[in-house]
Amino acid sequence: MATITGKNYCVKCKKPKTTVKCSGCSQDFCFDHISEHRNELSEQLGRTEDQYNELRIEIDEKKIEPQKHELMKKIDEWERESIEKIRQVANEVRHKLLSCIITFVDNIDLKLKELSKQLIHYRKENDFADPDIQFLNEQLKRLKDILNNPPNIKIEYDSTYFIDKIRLTTKASLLCSENLNVNVNWVQNGITVAGGNGYGSGMNQIYNSWGLCVDDDQTIYIADYWNHRMVEWKFGATTGRVVAGGNGEGNRSDQLSYPTDVIIDKKIDSLIVCDYVNKRVVRWPRQNDTYGETVVSNIGCWGLAMDDDGFIYVADYDKHAVRRYRIGENQGTIVAGGNGQGNRLDQLNCPRYVFIDRDHSIYVSDYGNHRVMKWMKGAKQGIVVAGGQGQGNSLTQLSCPFGIVVDRLGTVYVADYGNHRIMCWSQGATQANAVLGGNGRGSQSNQFYGPIGLTVLSVPFLTPALRRHALPYVPATREQLDNIFNLLKQYSTKQRQHLIDLGSGDGRIVFEAIQQGFPRATGIEINRVLVYYARLKAYLSNQGKICQFKRANLWKHDLSKYDTIVLFGVDTMMEPLLKKLSKEITNESIVITCRYQFPIKFDRTLGEGIDAVWLYNSQTIRSQMLKN
Repeated sequence: MATITGKNYCVKCKKPKTTVKCSGCSQDFCFDHISEHRNELSEQLGRTEDQYNELRIEIDEKKIEPQKHELMKKIDEWERESIEKIRQVANEVRHKLLSCIITFVDNIDLKLKELSKQLIHYRKENDFADPDIQFLNEQLKRLKDILNNPPNIKIEYDSTYFIDKIRLTTKASLLCSENLNVNVNWVQNGITVAGGNGYGSGMNQIYNSWGLCVDDDQTIYIADYWNHRMVEWKFGATTGRVVAGGNGEGNRSDQLSYPTDVIIDKKIDSLIVCDYVNKRVVRWPRQNDTYGETVVSNIGCWGLAMDDDGFIYVADYDKHAVRRYRIGENQGTIVAGGNGQGNRLDQLNCPRYVFIDRDHSIYVSDYGNHRVMKWMKGAKQGIVVAGGQGQGNSLTQLSCPFGIVVDRLGTVYVADYGNHRIMCWSQGATQANAVLGGNGRGSQSNQFYGPIGLTVLSVPFLTPALRRHALPYVPATREQLDNIFNLLKQYSTKQRQHLIDLGSGDGRIVFEAIQQGFPRATGIEINRVLVYYARLKAYLSNQGKICQFKRANLWKHDLSKYDTIVLFGVDTMMEPLLKKLSKEITNESIVITCRYQFPIKFDRTLGEGIDAVWLYNSQTIRSQMLKN
């Protein structure tokens, strides 16, 4: 902690003495006061420990009783205030209505008295016929209808909010909020989630897609370049929906011309689109997708990004720069490049896409220079973080890079367009790993044909669900859930007793099992956040006693006490998991796999594509394993 420095003035007693310099605060203390200083530091550390313990207790309390969180109090307060506002408005309208009804009923009463006079006259004079009675009945019916439905008094509902609408927004972390293991084994066979039906303008087709982004619910928004439109593709859907443009090429407010990128502005629930040929950036509301609004004009926009402060960053392909804008400003500030076309560190050459990290550093795919550049906030020039060794296909090179994503550790993922692969560049590395593709140009599930857009699956939790094998959390679709339990019903009429979901995520398969009549259901998941989330859902739905969620490693979990086992896996884990199951399952066990099947013969299957499921009974698993 301290170093003897000779005679100096002690910071405490102000006397010239042999002193010791504190390595922490760099001040001089005499021998009498260095111990005192040490004690003060010890007391400060003690107070820090007390704060830690208090926070630990508070966190534990919120785990047990999440309904007492401060945010819950805000919802309660909003509810009380909103109810009071509703009550006030209701009382005001009620008071006005009361006055109107009194006047209105008085008028009806007068008309009824007139009918009464006629009725008395008919009876007294005995001078009436069928038409007279019919007339009286019609008048009485008319007065009764008017009494209950006054034509001049209506209760109308204003579609505008007189109370503040409340909603919960959870900021979905991009890849930069997570640290992906650069040495992880990625699944090499991809699944088509949009398009894949040839070129065309149909709702199940895309014609040369460029940029894309993914919303929290895994809805994909795609810049459909040659169709001059933005397409929304729901998770698991077989067709898309036009949400911007789609009215032919043009520059009207309801048209686009060769869009190249799109991002989501969640604060105002809008899409922001690069309308390249029209040299503009357009904001398109998601709730009213008929017309767009130009927010930046006269710019060769190609790629877009947005930071936490709401600034948008535009890759200006024509002027070899990246500009930052606040919505509504048309000038913008150059934050990267802008020094002419070239390959110096302060220049760019046809920039394509841009990414902003938490520190507001700017990453640019420098297309013409076959490199990715990083500009620190306020820097006058950038540094090369990927490529930069000329165009080529070695692990040190890129060929026309497009989409980029960066994680918190500074690992750069690049869509290497010319080499048909996705490259992963660790911070400071001189060469990369080809994590996806790299098997030549093609349409096979392990190939790319010029990858362009690169984005992150923005789900609430992006994490390996299984420790041995990289598997991002992707929730089951409604069709997948139906296929699982329909297959069970088709195969066996016997009441199943206990289902387990391996890698249960947010627990939706477990909850569905209870809905389908299982007495008990269990989910195991390695990610603690997902486990707590599922437990909270069980608590709020009063299912905590029949739904269990455990934080556990499936490879170490005993599967012998479950008669129904469900798992969403990846191809690399299926064979080792099959060996584990063959040793642990009972004679009554049924195993259902989703998306990927075991490398053995299955008993039954249901569904297609990503919604396909396969069923295996215990006899099939054991007999096949004996043969192998």
